Amino acid sequence: MSAFALFAANMSAVNSGSLPGSGSNNATSNELQTLLGVFFGIIGGIAVLMVVISGFMYVTSAGDPGKAAKARNSIIYALIGLAVAIAAEGIVAFVVGKL
Repeated sequence: MSAFALFAANMSAVNSGSLPGSGSNNATSNELQTLLGVFFGIIGGIAVLMVVISGFMYVTSAGDPGKAAKARNSIIYALIGLAVAIAAEGIVAFVVGKL
């Protein structure tokens, strides 16, 4: 008997109830996706708040190059954090959707 025939014979005996995406795993994945969506939403909200605060710091720097640079860097880091939070939520939604 060939190796392929043995593999095919063994694969037909697999119980599909224990595979991801079959049955009770969907409820758990929906709860996980909801929980992580809330978490990433909070992180995104914090990042937006930091952009607003840093923008206020930039406007009130009164021409001081040190304060302006610090505020500019804070805006950049907050925008990077926002992008990471959005990308992470997308990745989690994609991976959990595949379960």
